[in-house]
Amino acid sequence: MTNLRKITCSFFFFWIFVQILLIVFNWNMISESDYRAYQILAEKCVNANSLYPMNENLYDNFIWAPGFVNSLIIQLKLLGSFKGNMFLNLFYNIGIVSMIFFIAKKYCSEKTALISVILFCSLYSNYLLVLPTATELPFLFYSLLGLCLSIKGGRFYYFAGLSFVVAETIRPITIIFLMSALILMFLKKADKISYVRLLLSILVTASFFGGLTYMRTGFFNYKSTTGGYNLIMVANDHASMDGGFNGDIFYDSSSTAFIPGFQNITTLSYTDESRKMTFMERDKKWKNESVKWIVDNPMRYLKSYFVRFFHLYDKDLVFDVYKFDSSMVNNFMKIVKCLTYYFILFWAVVGFFKIRNKNFYALLSISVMGTLATCLFPVSDRYHYPMMFPLILFAAAAIEKFLENRKGLC
Repeated sequence: MTNLRKITCSFFFFWIFVQILLIVFNWNMISESDYRAYQILAEKCVNANSLYPMNENLYDNFIWAPGFVNSLIIQLKLLGSFKGNMFLNLFYNIGIVSMIFFIAKKYCSEKTALISVILFCSLYSNYLLVLPTATELPFLFYSLLGLCLSIKGGRFYYFAGLSFVVAETIRPITIIFLMSALILMFLKKADKISYVRLLLSILVTASFFGGLTYMRTGFFNYKSTTGGYNLIMVANDHASMDGGFNGDIFYDSSSTAFIPGFQNITTLSYTDESRKMTFMERDKKWKNESVKWIVDNPMRYLKSYFVRFFHLYDKDLVFDVYKFDSSMVNNFMKIVKCLTYYFILFWAVVGFFKIRNKNFYALLSISVMGTLATCLFPVSDRYHYPMMFPLILFAAAAIEKFLENRKGLC
């Protein structure tokens, strides 16, 4: 055990050291894609001396991660740039691995917890995620914090509800963590007042955040409304079978996704045409058109659903900024970068069949529900990130069992 602790500490501090180096060498990195779009939303709000969303966002295509955008607004006001977000991401990352250690030790053993830390710190993506202004780290941090606080129980349920709602303001899939927390509460035979504390805290916090937006803008909102926008990209005649994003459909007048005055997130220029539909009306239209198309084309949608499932887990290259000129070298390096990821998936499958731990199965519901829900929409490999930690727990427990059968290795 002493050797394993030393090895784990070495992995952990090396992991932190490499992330600090990445931050230093990428200090002036230029953000692109979604990462830049979050910054643009924050900049517009700072210029208007407002939080997000503000009145004019009523005519956007959707409201996007308001909790995260508001955190960028605070950073921009305090620091004058978004660079400090990298160190905030490092804090989130350290917090996440600490909470994974806590959960593994609580429901299994210290050995499983130590191996979980090694596996987490070995994943290629878990080094690079400190760099972008992305939602992955803060969402998982607050979701896991809510889960850990609910595991602690007692008066911590109030803070667990607060943390779950904060996570929901960043990404609207916190329900998968809440359901896991409720299952764990049921397994430990929590009393009724525990459920009341947790759910009341969620209701009050969501009402508070939504009320703040209402007082500022006249509409109630505290989370993303991207459901219709994302769903119609995989539920229309122009949808590709690879399960990815296709923004062209929103500019094609022959597409059911077309809306006059579609708002490009990087420009947000409001015209009389764009002001004809609010984000709520757009979301409703896209959802209605999507459901109608799925009913008319169930087999095509089902086939693309399984393609999306494959693409969700086929690799783990979240924010892979280090690439080579040669496509052949790039393809080879993709495999090398994903070796630890494939190693974890293998041992997670072994653990699923070998480990009999009801609490771990409750946590696995996060991966199951998250996967089923995520594949309804366009996917990329970064979307499996919140679902990885239960797989790491199963993999770590399976590896511990394997090592115990070979005495002296730990």
